Amino acid sequence: VGDRYSWDVGPFADLAVGANGFPGWSPSQVVDADRDSNAGYLDLDIQPLKDLSFGLSGRAEDYSDFGSTADGKISFRYQTTPTLALRGAASTGFHAPTPGLSYYTRTNQGLLPGTSTLFTSGQISVTNPVAVFFGARALKPEASDNLSLGVVFAPRPGFTVAVDLYRVAVRDRLGLSQGFTLTAAQRAQLVASGVTDAQNLNSLNFLTNAFDTRTEGVDVVASQRWTRSKQENITLTAAYNYNATRVTRYDPRVVSRDGRINLENRIPQNAGNVAVNYALGSLGLMGRVRYFGEWTDAQANSTIVQDFSRQVLCDVAVSWKFTREVSATAGVENVFNRYPDKATFNAANGLLYSRNAPYDADGGRWHLRLNAAF
Repeated sequence: VGDRYSWDVGPFADLAVGANGFPGWSPSQVVDADRDSNAGYLDLDIQPLKDLSFGLSGRAEDYSDFGSTADGKISFRYQTTPTLALRGAASTGFHAPTPGLSYYTRTNQGLLPGTSTLFTSGQISVTNPVAVFFGARALKPEASDNLSLGVVFAPRPGFTVAVDLYRVAVRDRLGLSQGFTLTAAQRAQLVASGVTDAQNLNSLNFLTNAFDTRTEGVDVVASQRWTRSKQENITLTAAYNYNATRVTRYDPRVVSRDGRINLENRIPQNAGNVAVNYALGSLGLMGRVRYFGEWTDAQANSTIVQDFSRQVLCDVAVSWKFTREVSATAGVENVFNRYPDKATFNAANGLLYSRNAPYDADGGRWHLRLNAAF
């Protein structure tokens, strides 16, 4: 429990308390919870033919709070020709929420986007009567089905291309609910029924399993290495990822439209990078271009939805190897000092850029790093 004066409301206060917007931990937030689990894991590699191998694995686990589960994976790799190989995998997954996820509670103060109105909000436990009032339920484990299929092509020494397709379906996925705003009447009703936690809350959310998702995509990686001598070589690598997530089931009473928008569009569907590394004895040079496609950020229950444009960032670095064990690297990330589009919904908070940007919003950054291996 935090210092009493960091969370207790004095007799003359008309607002919730908290230094710099974050109250201390109150007695109502303290929970003593535990879990027991027992598990067994088996992993086998089988090579029935010279060019064909299989991987088999299984895991069984018993949770004191969620019961038992059994999951497995099968994978293969087939070298069809000296220059071409096929690979694939199918597996199931299981993720049991921790006691911390089930019982976590934290509140803070801030300003409503686009206004100067002060509010108290927080993520509260699914066991809290206020959360239950808005539809919270005890958390369930996540379950997933995963499929992947790929090809590796190496037509000549030093050159390799790998392409992998994947599909991941998650059931009862864990995520935050939409934000719920308490009316004065609801607050009075809850307080009158003995739920004192509602007294200082304006809005809240909680963890939920109220949706399923399906993610499909492709990874492409190509690499070319030129060896000019024992001391000199050049490596060129290009990578591209297409990643699309769709919400396939949801409870509209708990998962809002902005939550679905963010799940499906906050991460760019297209991303990639091209990097070249040059090594000459102890000297190393690196240049890289990173690409991020368009993405969307939805705020305040979809009242503010902003689309952000694509971004290209460039990085450079130089390294020197003093000995086999000691080296130093100096570099610049985002050489041209590029920034994302300004986030209109952060204007009232004095923030220029979205906190959810998929890349750094700090402009150019210089760094110096010393590496030592022992």
